[in-house]
Amino acid sequence: TQHMDQVLNTIDGVDTKNLDVITILTTNNLEMIHPAFLREGRMDTIIQVDQLDSNAIESLLLYFGKGHISEEEPLYQLTSRFQGRSAAFIREVVERSKLQKLADWKGEGDITSIILTAQDIELAYHHHSAEREHVDTSTGEAQILMKILSELEAGGHKAKAVRAR
Repeated sequence: TQHMDQVLNTIDGVDTKNLDVITILTTNNLEMIHPAFLREGRMDTIIQVDQLDSNAIESLLLYFGKGHISEEEPLYQLTSRFQGRSAAFIREVVERSKLQKLADWKGEGDITSIILTAQDIELAYHHHSAEREHVDTSTGEAQILMKILSELEAGGHKAKAVRAR
């Protein structure tokens, strides 16, 4: 098809032969990729990333928490929940737990010093899992984001919402 040819030409560098470009593709379903994408010379290396183990899950929770989770927090209690889940899912749960914590914030102290607990992440996990099954939360998320933006602006911070489509 025309679209497939355009993508393959881009990957092959037909339009970018003189540029130093590295193309990285990711997928959860390698078997679903058209063989034309995987031929030698087009994909130099294919790296299989196995499912996350408990240490990787705990490291990702701390990484995505970016200073909002104490290193002493008993995250090991959560790792079994995230078995078989992707790093993207873990990131989304941590981000949702931050949003919920901000929504519950009473304006006491510095907004950037909010600390997440294992319980906060557990709650966000349950909500996110349920939402993935059947609930559209775009309205609720918008309300939370608007509250956060107004709190930031009230504190003298410049804030702007951009909605991805």
